[in-house]
Amino acid sequence: LLGDIVALQDSVGNAGAAAQNYATAISLDPHNVAAYERYAKVYRHVNPQVSIQKLEELRQVEPNYPVEATAAEIMLSDGKYAEALSWFDKANHSNLTEDNFYKYGYTAFILRKYDKVLEVVEDGLKRFPNSEYIARVGMMSATEKGDYPKALDFANKMFAGTGKKVANDYAVYGKALAGNKEYDKALENLNKALDMDKKNFEPMKTIAEIYAAQGDGDKALQIQMDYLAKKPNANSNDWAKLASTWVEKAETETDRTLKDSYLDKAIAIYDQMVVKFPSISDWIWSNQANAAQMKNDADKVADIYKKIAAFEEAKPNLDADSKAYLEQVYYGLGYYYSKLGNAETAKQYFNKVLSVNPNNENAKKALGL
Repeated sequence: LLGDIVALQDSVGNAGAAAQNYATAISLDPHNVAAYERYAKVYRHVNPQVSIQKLEELRQVEPNYPVEATAAEIMLSDGKYAEALSWFDKANHSNLTEDNFYKYGYTAFILRKYDKVLEVVEDGLKRFPNSEYIARVGMMSATEKGDYPKALDFANKMFAGTGKKVANDYAVYGKALAGNKEYDKALENLNKALDMDKKNFEPMKTIAEIYAAQGDGDKALQIQMDYLAKKPNANSNDWAKLASTWVEKAETETDRTLKDSYLDKAIAIYDQMVVKFPSISDWIWSNQANAAQMKNDADKVADIYKKIAAFEEAKPNLDADSKAYLEQVYYGLGYYYSKLGNAETAKQYFNKVLSVNPNNENAKKALGL
């Protein structure tokens, strides 16, 4: 208790005084597990090795004590996920508690090691077959992997438990159901997630995907637009998804006027994206050029290609992606000017292609080489 008091009073990370009190507690009772653990935790910033050494001392008097699991949890408390996973991997699974298995699996999940998560979950459920907490991590990981039947198996086990369920449980369950093409049940759970957490709009993305899969493109588009309106910090993938949905809608439209109007919407979204995500302007413009190409708007395509060229040419060094963009747009501009009858400008661009890739056969052919 004295150690706890000193630890709470200490705001500068000097573990000495608290550790002394914990050491006293250990000397009075060598089997005082809590004292060893707290000693290790207060010392983790000063000297992590001393923390681990103290836990090893505990193992000398408590042979089944899970030193590795506690070390992992100490690392977790500092946000050191890779180190935590390394410690969990060293642990004897027969000594792990239900909570240890949950944190082990969740640590691997944070690191996106989904196969590892499933390995831990399967092992944990052998020890604790009714653990909804371990099953929850399994559901999350299997869903991320796209193994929807397995995700639903974990979900059934999780929902069979009596613990509190949160919005994310229904959101992930809904995503797994959608992946398994159980659309009505998926919508029910996704909408429940939205009702439970009115500040998290992520389930709307899956709802939009469901309507798109059901052939209701208009409904999907409306939900995507609602999502972006409600979430000002939506990422580039979210915006690109909306643009691509307009492009996909245009691909199936036979009326030329409607087709072009859909493509114009996609092009306008790409314009917004360049402002929001300038670091990936080349990728955005490339997609925008494809939409303009579908409109047969050669002038628009050429204007976009010039933007890409200027963007790449301004870089101090060109990586493989930049060179690929330049090769594409230089050739496209060469072709554009040759069609306009401007042979001299076309020649300049074809030569630029060869400056990026001397082996481009199409450019050589255009130059008569």
